[in-house]
Amino acid sequence: MIGLSRAPRLDGWEERLIAALSGHASRPFEWGGRRGGSDCHMLAMDCVMAVVGVDPYPDERGRYSTRIGALRLFRKRGFAWLTDAYDAVFDRVPASLARRGDIGLVEVMDPEGARVACACVVAGADAWGKGPQGTVRVPTLSLSVVWKVGA
Repeated sequence: MIGLSRAPRLDGWEERLIAALSGHASRPFEWGGRRGGSDCHMLAMDCVMAVVGVDPYPDERGRYSTRIGALRLFRKRGFAWLTDAYDAVFDRVPASLARRGDIGLVEVMDPEGARVACACVVAGADAWGKGPQGTVRVPTLSLSVVWKVGA
């Protein structure tokens, strides 16, 4: 697979990105999305698909139903968590250079009060994600790391 930071952005990616973000915003949080919900990784990968036409991890959908299950699946691939998985296919850029369609990470609180990583998609000045409490919207500049999606 070519590095997805250098893949061309497809014609019409802007409309598909908006549709993907809107579709996920209306779905409840659910690890793995087995019953129609979504999580931050699914949101990020659907947006990558909208921008460059490739989902680097399509076989993960529906294969986990808890955070522990997601961690196990990532570890089987040799990744500690989202950062390693995204580093494998995207180049990092400073948050100040983030563009619409890029992905990043922010920490959110889970229902038990623990801080957990949440993948977000840059939509301009804000980035959108999906956390245990629902849709997450944060300033793009608050992302702790950003990966470039598409050339």
